[in-house]
Amino acid sequence: MITALSLDAGNTLFTERTSRAEVYTRIAADHGLPLEETAVAEAMDQIHQALPQTIDGAFRYSVPWFRHFIREVFAKLGVRSVPRPIETKLFEAFETASTFRLFDDVLPTLRTLHTAGVPMIVVSNWAPSLPKLLKRLQLDSFFDHCLVSATAEAEKPEPEIFRLACRRLNLPADQLLHVGDHPVNDVEGARAIGCQALLLDRRNARDHSDRLTSLAQLIERFRHTG
Repeated sequence: MITALSLDAGNTLFTERTSRAEVYTRIAADHGLPLEETAVAEAMDQIHQALPQTIDGAFRYSVPWFRHFIREVFAKLGVRSVPRPIETKLFEAFETASTFRLFDDVLPTLRTLHTAGVPMIVVSNWAPSLPKLLKRLQLDSFFDHCLVSATAEAEKPEPEIFRLACRRLNLPADQLLHVGDHPVNDVEGARAIGCQALLLDRRNARDHSDRLTSLAQLIERFRHTG
């Protein structure tokens, strides 16, 4: 029987109001570096794919890893030395609530499940700042734990991050339902250790046997399982 819920963060609870490349482009322009957003997006994608999971002992999405990422992105764009204020503003931007918007189904669903006493955890491939961001988005009170890959040093779809989630909730894997927007990272990753998992497909665009089109559908599911 499912007794607890695990949720992805980005593109499940919230999304950026503008593209990440637009954020980089805007902050660079504010500091006298005019860049083309399309070129920034291409550079970010290429560097993200090229960089290893660990750089000099720093796990992906940790602060040192992101500093390396920022330098490599700007180097790809012909900027040899990134001004420190740009780096500082980039970190601040992705910790700021106004950079993101909550999906409409998030708060009503979380309130209902929290009131019903459903234990909930966030499991996300994200930077260490995610707990701070959840607080600024006024979501932190709904969750018993927040597990981020940068500090866990394990990332979805690796089994270990889902095992850690079960240990944080003190539950066997088959009692945890994980929901996220990525069929491999979220669904296949969670199922690999015996968790149940559902794909969140708000656009109704994927051909997947186990999916939700709204988080609100979880309310009925936990009514039946709880």
